[in-house]
This record gives sequence, structure tokens and C-alpha cells, in this order.
Amino acid sequence: MAASTFFPDNKPYFDPAIYALLGLITLSLVVCTLSNWRRLSRPVILTHIGCIFTLCGGLISAAGYVATVNIYEGDSATSAFRWDTNKDIDLDFELHVEKIHREFYPAEIKVGIFKNGSRHELIRTKTGETFQVDSLHVTVVDLDPLNRSILLDIKPNNDTPPYRYRTTPDPSSQPLSTPLEFKLVAFKTPFLKKCWADLTIVSGGQPVFSSPTSVNNPIKWNGLKFFLTSSDSDSFSTAFAGIQIVKDQGTPLSFLGFSIICAGLLLLLRQKLYPP
Repeated sequence: MAASTFFPDNKPYFDPAIYALLGLITLSLVVCTLSNWRRLSRPVILTHIGCIFTLCGGLISAAGYVATVNIYEGDSATSAFRWDTNKDIDLDFELHVEKIHREFYPAEIKVGIFKNGSRHELIRTKTGETFQVDSLHVTVVDLDPLNRSILLDIKPNNDTPPYRYRTTPDPSSQPLSTPLEFKLVAFKTPFLKKCWADLTIVSGGQPVFSSPTSVNNPIKWNGLKFFLTSSDSDSFSTAFAGIQIVKDQGTPLSFLGFSIICAGLLLLLRQKLYPP
């Protein structure tokens, strides 16, 4: 096991020996526990059982894998790179990235305001803040650093409800009902606060599962876990998500083993502190 740590490039050659060693340790512990069942105290037996469960969970996990794939927003993938074998594997399903969401901490920006095609005013503000120009109250709702645009809530000084406008062409934006025009002039690169992606799994030509996933909140489907490990854009400002696919069915058994070990050690400590 130490050799595979110091020579990671040769790890595949050590794996069979490591698994055989873990299997022999597990078998030895089982035989030791059964042959000394009457002589061992209950806390020690409980600790042995926890160790056996933990080792069995590790052996089951060893049969799994970790694979990664980069998928563009709105695109899908049917294969992924498996790290233990250094090969691409075909997935039995299609993994589709519907939408990548990014939430940033407030950032300083400069908004250029034009009136009837001429420069009118330059506003220094932050995302989340509101400024006033002429008879309008304008709130900077969001900054999209990839597309260099901002989303604005524009409200006239009356009872008219606000409407949203993005400074780059967007079918969902309402047209401006004012002679003013807003442009993003400059901004400080914001720090990422939160990122998540909407995934859809397609099997047999039909979507069978859809859910958002993030770094610490993977989605689970058919014995697999899907993590969002990265989010970036290429030279054309096209966003893509890095998805990690993990097959590890031994983790619940290992966690159960850890819990049993802790219970056995606590009982053993109690027995030492308060002997019968």
C-alpha cells in the first residue's frame, strides 16, 4: 500500500495486491473474533464488528470508480474519463447540462448612461445597490462577468411596477420605455459565492431524472453520484460545467462500521473508568 503511494503511476499494478491484503485482513479479523467470541468482552466484540463492516465497505467501494467529463451548457455527454483506468468509458445514459447558475458577491461596476444617443452620466455603484437617474430608480440585480452584462430593475417614480432589462440582447428582457440607454462600462472581477448546474439524465431516449447539483450537494441516481466540480468558460465565453461521476456503494457500510467502532470504544472507555 505504501508503494502505491510513492509510485502513483504504477498504482494499477498494486491494486490487486492491495485488495487481496484488505480481504485477508478482513478474513483474519472475522476468524479471530469468532474463535475468541466467549473470551472477548462486549465492547471489544463490538469494535471488531465495526472494523469488519468498515473493511467490507472499503472492498465494495474498490469495485466502483470516479469519472469526470466537461459538458457545455445546453449540451450533453455519453462518455466520461475514468481515472483508475485512464480510459474513456461509455455511459449507459446521456448526461445533459440544462443550465449553469452562478451567484457572486457584490462587485463594483461602472454604468454608462446615454440619452438620445449622447453621453448623459457615468454611475459608480455595486451589484445589489440602487441609483437614481432623471425620474428612474435603477437597481443592479445581477452581474454576468462572462457576457459582460448587467441585469437591471428599472422603476419610474410612480406606482408603475419595475421591469427588468439586461444590457445585452436578451429575449426575456423588456424593451426600454425611456430615452435613456444603459451600458456596462467596467467592473471589478467578482468573487464566486455559489455555483450549481441543472442536470437531466436521459435513458432510452427519455428523460428519467432531473435535478440541480453542486459541489457539496450531489444528485444520486441508480447507484451513482453526480458532483459539480468546476464551472468555467472557453475563449468564446461559452460556459461549461465539470461533472464528476462517482460509483461508490460501500460508503454507507463504512459509515455504519465507523459508528459501531465509536460505540464499542465508548463502552470500553466506560468499562475502564467505571469497572464492574
